[in-house]
Amino acid sequence: MSGTALTTLLLEVLRRQASRLSAADVMRRYGSDRFVAQGRGHAVAEHLRFAADGLARLGAARVRLELTRLDDAMPDVTEAVAAALAGARPVQVVDAPQRSSGRGYYTGLCFKVRADFGAGALDVGDGGFVDWTGQLLGNRKERLLISGYGIDRIAATSGA
Repeated sequence: MSGTALTTLLLEVLRRQASRLSAADVMRRYGSDRFVAQGRGHAVAEHLRFAADGLARLGAARVRLELTRLDDAMPDVTEAVAAALAGARPVQVVDAPQRSSGRGYYTGLCFKVRADFGAGALDVGDGGFVDWTGQLLGNRKERLLISGYGIDRIAATSGA
């Protein structure tokens, strides 16, 4: 069988298999298939949701998340993160393209976390994607999302 004929056959098999799936089947498989990775926007949203929830529980009246895209290869995730964090929490998600710190350290995307515990907003956290795991494993596709928080600043201003 020629390469073209094999490709045509495989495409037809896949088309027939796909036609039998419902939208619910596709979503169920998306959630459980270890070969399907959710996008980086999802990782950023989950990471920042955890931070925003923690700061709100410590008494932050407002949390501001400033996202900075560091290269064009990183999709704009600001709207997706804002939508994922919409709700009862007092969270504002904004683009911060003017940020200069973290360039050369973070790759793709970085963020600042600012919180107001009643005495004005202050920087309490910082994070982004780094290429450490990719370097360790020799795989440029590997990504690691990290963040750090000044718990001393949070404790001093939150009354926690």
